[in-house]
Amino acid sequence: MKVHRDARDQARMALWIWLAALGGSFALAPLTESRAYVIVGFVSAGLVVLVGLGLRTVRTPWPLILLAELVALFWWAMLTYASDTTAFGLVPTGDTFREFDAILTDALDHAQQYAAPVPQDASLHALLAITVGLIAIAIDLLAGSLQHSPAVGLVFLAVYMAPVALLSGHVSLWFFVPGALAYVFLIAAEERSTITRWGRNISYADSTALAQSGGIYSSGLASAGRRVGFGAVALAVVVPLVVPTFSTNFFGSGGIDGGGQGPGGNGDVQLGDPMADMRRNLTGQSPRELVRMTGISEPSYVRLAALDSLSDAGWEPSQRGPKTQNATSGTPPFDPGRDPEVTTSTAAFDVKVSDDFDTTWLPTIYSPASFSDMDDDGSWLIDGVNLDVVAGDEDTSAAGIEYRLGVRYTHPTQAQLEAAGDTRDSQSFRPMLELPESTPAIVGQRADEVTEGEESDFDKAVAIQDWFRSTGGFTYSTAQASGSGMETIESFLKDDRVGYCEQFASAMAMMARSLGIPARVAVGFLDGEQNGDTYVFRGTDMHAWPELYLEGVGWTRFEPTPGQRTGAPPAFFEGSSDNANTDQTLGQSGNAKTPTDDSSPSANLDKVDATGGGGGNDDGGFPWMPVAVGALILALLVLLGFVPRTLRSIVRRRRWEAVSDPTRAAEAAWDELRDTVRDLRLPWPEGATPRATGRRLRPMIESRQHAVDGLNHLVLAVERARYAPSAEPTDLRDDVTAIGDALASRVSRRTRRKALWLPASLLGGVRLPWRTTGAGRGRGGQTELLALEE
Repeated sequence: MKVHRDARDQARMALWIWLAALGGSFALAPLTESRAYVIVGFVSAGLVVLVGLGLRTVRTPWPLILLAELVALFWWAMLTYASDTTAFGLVPTGDTFREFDAILTDALDHAQQYAAPVPQDASLHALLAITVGLIAIAIDLLAGSLQHSPAVGLVFLAVYMAPVALLSGHVSLWFFVPGALAYVFLIAAEERSTITRWGRNISYADSTALAQSGGIYSSGLASAGRRVGFGAVALAVVVPLVVPTFSTNFFGSGGIDGGGQGPGGNGDVQLGDPMADMRRNLTGQSPRELVRMTGISEPSYVRLAALDSLSDAGWEPSQRGPKTQNATSGTPPFDPGRDPEVTTSTAAFDVKVSDDFDTTWLPTIYSPASFSDMDDDGSWLIDGVNLDVVAGDEDTSAAGIEYRLGVRYTHPTQAQLEAAGDTRDSQSFRPMLELPESTPAIVGQRADEVTEGEESDFDKAVAIQDWFRSTGGFTYSTAQASGSGMETIESFLKDDRVGYCEQFASAMAMMARSLGIPARVAVGFLDGEQNGDTYVFRGTDMHAWPELYLEGVGWTRFEPTPGQRTGAPPAFFEGSSDNANTDQTLGQSGNAKTPTDDSSPSANLDKVDATGGGGGNDDGGFPWMPVAVGALILALLVLLGFVPRTLRSIVRRRRWEAVSDPTRAAEAAWDELRDTVRDLRLPWPEGATPRATGRRLRPMIESRQHAVDGLNHLVLAVERARYAPSAEPTDLRDDVTAIGDALASRVSRRTRRKALWLPASLLGGVRLPWRTTGAGRGRGGQTELLALEE
C-alpha cells in the first residue's frame, strides 16, 4: 500500500536508501584492487538521493523523479570526468559524449585484459563510481518513489552476482554484510512508516502522553525490527559456514587438473601440476591468500617449481635425480655454475603457507641458502640442479606449515655476464638444450632474427627479452587461450602476439635453447601485497618466467612479460652506465623496479606499479576531484533550496515598502493574505468580493478570536479602500500575521514547510500539472477544509 510519508519519514527513508546504495557498492569491491571508487560513490549516491528526496517532498511523479536523478548523475559525472569537453563548463557537447564513450571503452578493455580483481585504472574507477550512482537510482526508485523496498533485493542480487560469477564464488562474506544490513533495515523503515500511518497502536503507554505528543508508540516495533534484521543477516553469514557441501567430484566433474579441487570443491587451491595450476589461478583470478612472507627486504619472484623438461604438450618438471636431498639436513646445494668471484648477498624471510594452499612444492626464492624452524622437516626434498623443493611423498602438503627461509642473491658485474662461457658441450646441461622434434621452425627463425649481431649469450638473452617487452609488438592478456604447447607457441610468435606469462616465458626459453643457451621455466609468484614488513601472495600473483644458464654466473632470471604486468625488467648487474636495456641499480635480488618505457607498443595502460595483479593506484592519493565536484553540486543544490524562500521574503518586504497611503496599504495587506493562503495550499476564491472571501476563510480560523478580529478588520479596510471616497490610515501587518498563523495551525507540518521553502504564490496561482485541485491536506492525508459557498 502506497502512503503519503511526512517529511521526517521521507528523510529517514532517504538515509536508508543512501546507506543501501553504499552497501551495494561494497559488493563490487572484489572486482578491483582499489577501493577508491567507494569514496566517490558516496558523493554520486548522495546526490541522487537528495534529488529524489527534494522532488518527492513536492509530490513529483516518479517518472519525472527518475529523469531528474539521471540528469543529476550525468551532470555530476560530466563535471567530474569530462569537464574540459563542456561549453561554458556546464553544457555538454558532442565531445562530452565521445569522452564518456572512451571512458566506457577503456574501462571494459581494462577489465577484459585483467580478470578480477583487476588493477587500478582511471576509466574503471570512473565507471564504478557512476555505477554506484546508478545503483542508488534503482534503489531510490523502488524504495523511495514506488515504496516497494522488498524489490530492492533484486538490485542487490544483480550486484552480488557480478563478483560471485567472476570469482567463481570466492567472495568474502564481509562484502555481503553491509548491503544486507542496509537492505533489511530499509524494509523495516518502510514497514514502520506504513504501519504508523494506520493509526496509534494500542499499548500500555499512558494515553494522555500519547495524545499530547501526537506520536506513535513504536519502540517495540523498532526493537523487533532490529532483532529480525540482525538475526536474518547473522543467519545468512553463519549458516553457509556450517552447512556441509559436496565436492564437485560428487557430481562427476573435477577441477582443471582433474583433482576436483576447483572453485566448486573444498575450497583449497592445489598445486600439483605447477603450470596447469598457475594457469587456473591466473585466468580464474583466485583472490585467496596463499603465501605470507615477512622480512626486512621485499620478496620478489617467489619460486615454487622449475620446469626443466619440454615435450610436445609444454613444460613440466623432470623426474628428480640422485642429487635430490633432504631440504633441512644441513646446507642446501650450492647454486650450480656460479663462480666464487661473483659477489652475493643474503636475506631471510619467515614464510607461512596458507591452510588453503594444498601444494607439494615449497615456496622459496632463488637460490635458497637455508631452511630452519620448519615444523615438518623430514618430508621435503631439494633438487641439486634446479634448487626447488618438493614433497617426499604423495601425502605431504605444504598447507599450513611455517619455516624460516634463507636466500642468497647474486650480483654479477657486466663483464662477468658478457664473459659467460659456452655450455653447448656440457653433458650435465644437455637436457636443458633439448627441443622436441615438433618444435615449430619459427622458434629458431625468430631467435636468429632478434639476436642478429649480438655476441655473448647474455646479450642475446637481453635482446630476446626486449623484443617481447617492447619492440616486438606483444600485448599481455589473460583472456588469450592458455597453454605452452607447440601450436600455441607457433601462433603466439607468428601473428597473435597476445598472451600472458605462460606464453612469454615458454617462448623465450624455447628460443634460448634454439640458440644453445640452457633454459627452463620457473613458476611461482611475482610481487606480493605489502603490509608493513609482511608480503601477502595470492592466486592473482602467480607468474611464470624463464631462467637461462650463463656459465660462471649460474641460472639467471629474465622477464619477457610486458611491463604492465611485471614492471621493469630485471636488474642484472651493478655499476654500469652503457647498457640501455637493463637497470643499473641492483643485482639479481629483484628488489627494485623502474618505470616501464612509454614507447613500448604493449604498454597500452597507464603507468602502474608492479603489484600482485600488475596494477596500482592512479596517483596513490585521495580522489579529491570527484569529491570536490560532488560537494560543489550539493552546495549548489542547497543554495537552490534557499532561492524560493528568499524570493518570497523579497516580495513581502518590497510589498510593504511600497505602501505610501491607506489605500495601497489595504491592497498590499490583501495581496499578502492571498499569497499566504496559496503558500499554505489552501483555496483562494478568485474573483470573489472581500466579504465573500472573508466568509470562506472565517471557519478556518474561528478557534482564534484575535485572528477573526483581524480578518474582519482587514476586510473592512479593503472595502473602504475600494469603494469609499477615502481609506482610513491603519496598520494591517499584525492582522495579516495573525490570520496567517491561524491558517497555518490548520494544516500539517509538512505543508507549513512547503509554504516556507516552496511558496506556491511565486507561481502566480498556477498549479503544477501533476497537482490535484481542492482543499489543503491535513494529518493523515485527509481533507481538513471545505469550501463554503457564498
